[in-house]
Amino acid sequence: MGTRNSQIDNFISRQCKRAHKNKIIGSISTAQDSMSSMYQFADFVNENSFLINVIDDSFSSLKNLLMNVDFELANEFINYRVSMELSKATVERDCQVLNFWLAYISKCTKPQPKLLVKNYKNVTIIPRFTRTYTTEQIDLVCSHITDRNSFSVRICQVSNIRVHELLTLRKLEEQAASIRVLSNIKLQAQKFKFLGFSSEFVLYSVVGKGGLIREIAIPSKMVEQLESFKLETPSEKTDRGINYIQHYDLAFGKALSSSFSSASKRWLGWSTGIHSLRHDYAKFRLKTLFRLLKDYELAKHVVSQELGHFRPDITDTYLY
Repeated sequence: MGTRNSQIDNFISRQCKRAHKNKIIGSISTAQDSMSSMYQFADFVNENSFLINVIDDSFSSLKNLLMNVDFELANEFINYRVSMELSKATVERDCQVLNFWLAYISKCTKPQPKLLVKNYKNVTIIPRFTRTYTTEQIDLVCSHITDRNSFSVRICQVSNIRVHELLTLRKLEEQAASIRVLSNIKLQAQKFKFLGFSSEFVLYSVVGKGGLIREIAIPSKMVEQLESFKLETPSEKTDRGINYIQHYDLAFGKALSSSFSSASKRWLGWSTGIHSLRHDYAKFRLKTLFRLLKDYELAKHVVSQELGHFRPDITDTYLY
């Protein structure tokens, strides 16, 4: 698990102690147990936030993520704890603590179902992103959302953009990619970025995690329509409390995610969220690059750079 900072530990401690003072948590020992479970949960969120659709890879701090958790994220953690073969009592305590967090601490806008320990024996953990959207399924979803939302979904699909990164989209000549000092294999991988794309493309750029500006490829056939969305005067927008300067009048952020998920659930009966299109992109690109390069590790390095991580171990998490 990742390393938390002391500010997060203090934040969790204050919340649990306040709950004890307000008699939401009964005893000091219970408050201490609650802190222990929440520390574990904070580590889980810190390590896995990029996998969880509700978070959607936003710029949010870990504190903000903990304040905006929902049942789906919490249940992911409980399944993970069960898979570690911890005692049932420990996992039940985790359930109790997260139920308390969902009810009294987090900023949930509606009541959340209670977490329960189910199938404790012989549990099978199913990764959230095992399902992949087919082209036909994306077509169906896009046919039931607005044209503006649909085009933004298509941009995400072909270029692996995160929904908040749509707000940072610029032509590459207007927003140059970040320069990084790369090791030999990463430098070699850089030469093969976008190799094997199925059509001609134009390079744009977006601002990703940590302020990293990376290149993305937009198919040439989409560029004319994209440029029709360009604003004469850039506009200031806010998504999840973060301010951006938007240059293209595209749908973006939380509203786009909600639109996509709602249409997917209604017309397909399930949703893995718009963020899972990055997973689909990673899987497709790895297959393409491995076929062309005949070198799995090199192909994975190329994909990691296209995704904006530069870390092949993170690419692994995108492949299921």
